Amino acid sequence: MRNKHIHFIERLDFFITLISLGLLIVSGIFIRIFGSEMFNYNKVYYPILIPLLISCLFFFLALYSFIKAYKRAIIFINEIQINNKSIILKGLRYNTTWEKTLVIKNIDISLKEQANRRPYVYYLEFIDEDNARYSINTSFYWSYPEILAIYKDIKTAENKNR
Repeated sequence: MRNKHIHFIERLDFFITLISLGLLIVSGIFIRIFGSEMFNYNKVYYPILIPLLISCLFFFLALYSFIKAYKRAIIFINEIQINNKSIILKGLRYNTTWEKTLVIKNIDISLKEQANRRPYVYYLEFIDEDNARYSINTSFYWSYPEILAIYKDIKTAENKNR
């Protein structure tokens, strides 16, 4: 269908990545400060322990959001070919050419929405027999009518194979 290549750095959600890295740095500084203060006392000093635990919480929250954004940008699918019994996904893994063939009767396909964004972003998620997940439109490449047309084409091909 489409054949445009978007580089890996451009596929990363810049806003989420920037916020996550900033929060990692700030919480890391606070962990360092409060951690060194904790070692100055021979017992647990609660006025320092609570900010230390909150800093650790924000550190792990930022790390989780950064990893999630990074994993979402690794595989970029820009072309889908639907045959009678298989679906061929073509795209990029990081910045190298990537292709995966899925058998229609062995996959589970679902149309999902990313509700934490306004306007809502719709994407297709394939789960194959090895329980691997492939998502289409995590980089906001496809429009909603294109996603819906692909979903209907796959469901039609799936019904023909039964």
